[in-house]
Amino acid sequence: HLGNTYFFTEEYDQARQCYTQALAIEDEVGDHQGRASTLQQLGEVSMAEDLWGDSLWYFLAAREIWKQIGSPLRHTVELQVQRVSENLDEHTIDQIRNDVIEKTKDYQVD
Repeated sequence: HLGNTYFFTEEYDQARQCYTQALAIEDEVGDHQGRASTLQQLGEVSMAEDLWGDSLWYFLAAREIWKQIGSPLRHTVELQVQRVSENLDEHTIDQIRNDVIEKTKDYQVD
């Protein structure tokens, strides 16, 4: 994945652009596993840039999809959620959690 190449070379803007394009394709073809993985990568990019709120949002959205498809990868994301949450206050965490719930409530894995 080209986004991973950009990520590992710390070209975060390009990585984010690739991952965002990948999300559009994954949505179009119904690739739930790909979408969860890409959301998780966007969380990693945001974390690398110290964008803790964005990172938490992506990790929580990825976790929700991993849970819906029954993947054990949800446990990996849970560790990332905990790590990022250490940099945010409880009020911010609750706001982000509620936003993820609202924006993903209609996203269903078939």
